[in-house]
Amino acid sequence: MREIKKDKNNIRYPIFFAFICLCAFFNLFFNLWEAPVQDWDEARHGQSAFEMVKSNNWIVNTYQGTPDYWNLKPPLGIWLIAISFKLFGVNIFSLRLFSALSALVSIILTMLFARRKFGNNISIISGAILTTCFSFIHIHGGRTGDFDSILTLLLIVCVTLLDKAVKNIDYLYFCFFTTSFAFLLKSFASFEFLGVIFLFFIAEGFYKKMKFRHYFFSLIIFLSPIIIWLFARYLQDGFVFIQSMVKYDLVQRSFSSIEKQASSNFYYLEPLFLKFLPWSLFLFFLPFYKNRVVILPKILIKLNPFYQNHIFIIWIFVPLLFAFLVKTKLEWYIMPAFPALSILIGWHLHDMMLNQHFLFKKTIAVLLPIFFIITEIAIGGYTFFPFPGAAQKKAFQDVIIQIHRENFPGNLKNIYRIQSEWSPSEYFTANAIKELQPKKIDSISKFLLIRGESNLLILPTQRLKELKKPEIIASNQYWSVIY
Repeated sequence: MREIKKDKNNIRYPIFFAFICLCAFFNLFFNLWEAPVQDWDEARHGQSAFEMVKSNNWIVNTYQGTPDYWNLKPPLGIWLIAISFKLFGVNIFSLRLFSALSALVSIILTMLFARRKFGNNISIISGAILTTCFSFIHIHGGRTGDFDSILTLLLIVCVTLLDKAVKNIDYLYFCFFTTSFAFLLKSFASFEFLGVIFLFFIAEGFYKKMKFRHYFFSLIIFLSPIIIWLFARYLQDGFVFIQSMVKYDLVQRSFSSIEKQASSNFYYLEPLFLKFLPWSLFLFFLPFYKNRVVILPKILIKLNPFYQNHIFIIWIFVPLLFAFLVKTKLEWYIMPAFPALSILIGWHLHDMMLNQHFLFKKTIAVLLPIFFIITEIAIGGYTFFPFPGAAQKKAFQDVIIQIHRENFPGNLKNIYRIQSEWSPSEYFTANAIKELQPKKIDSISKFLLIRGESNLLILPTQRLKELKKPEIIASNQYWSVIY
């Protein structure tokens, strides 16, 4: 497809580009350390990374001191968090740093890719849409210590390299290298990358250009990092982890709904449409915009210029197809498609402003900034007022973080909690951030048994009245820590 000519002397583009980057930075990094650590994935990632730093074992990720056979992903994501902990200390900001950076770079690369293909205006519109995509920012996204925004970044890099491979086939090597890293990050989610590469390979006729060396070295580049890690892991615990990863993370996750997750494809209506509002409104009209499908008297399919570019169709189609085919449904499975969907909507909105009736064109031009403001307020609002139940979770973590070890005689080791189990997020906060060993206590009567030791007790603030003159170390409206 003939690319739209770009005006490099247009001074407005760097100004708008910088503005979108600033908004993205705000959406991703403002008070990044304030939202409570989430159960389950984020907290377990942080705890495993903390234990990796403490044990200096970078092959086997552990949880509470034993090999973790619940999180059956290769260790790249844990490595990134562990590196962040080493550089910036063990804290909530470090836990989420690489994820937030990946989301920010994803937005920048999306704008640059859209500009190279379609021009300045579509670049800015696409960046504005992705920057205010709620699921991309908040739900297992850039503001969490999860790995899906990193996976999305790797797919953007892979797609960009594929597009360059049209003119220089050697870029394929880098595509497979990126795919190898995707496997080390989220194991079989990297099959999406292979699907994108394969379909683009067919669509662009790469098989006509490729020689034996291209196939051979692509395979070597893809498999080498994976085989090295698999061998290192095998030396630690044999085939236990590898077999579990294949059986549970591939077979069971693909063909059954695990961990009581949704199994119907209607589940994706929420992240794809409700949480992508108001931009998703345009998805209902785009299939009919400048597209013609005539069945009688003859079959004729005429697509608008956007759909004639193979890379975008494949980029959207493959992640959504994989998410719909896998029986276990989780909304972040479709996250890698959001950059491409943003460019899709951006192209159509820009074309509508150029080619439609004057009144319609002005309406779109007015709606764009209004929609951006609405979504930006929604993103910021959720940052200040997160999901229901977050207040108590945040209060629990805050009251632990308030503890200062230098206030106590001897070595402070244990923190006891009355009445309930420690969740992964609470365990991570106490053990990793404060380096305490969390324990459970059944009733208030056992308080006397630990009174004389260098231990702390955490209990609901309303239960303080049951104790006689407790020595309060930290307290808020929900929880109190006493010595």
